[in-house]
Amino acid sequence: IAVLLDADVLWRDVAAAVSDLEIPALRRFVPFDTYTGEQIPKGKKSIAIRLRFGLDERTLQSDEVDEAVDRIVGRLAERFGAVLRK
Repeated sequence: IAVLLDADVLWRDVAAAVSDLEIPALRRFVPFDTYTGEQIPKGKKSIAIRLRFGLDERTLQSDEVDEAVDRIVGRLAERFGAVLRK
């Protein structure tokens, strides 16, 4: 996913907000790109986050992953005013 948020928001704060959700199927999440440029409003940045989901006991359904992603995006919107970048 890629989210647009204020340029002064730190990754550690984003990571803490995601971790606080305690999503059992979320195995790992890491930033892989930060972008500021002409498509991004001044004072904002885009952070692309790689999300890795999985459960040992079964295969996840796509709606379970969608719900987890929605929770993550919702938390980032609530805490930082972030919006999903499409």
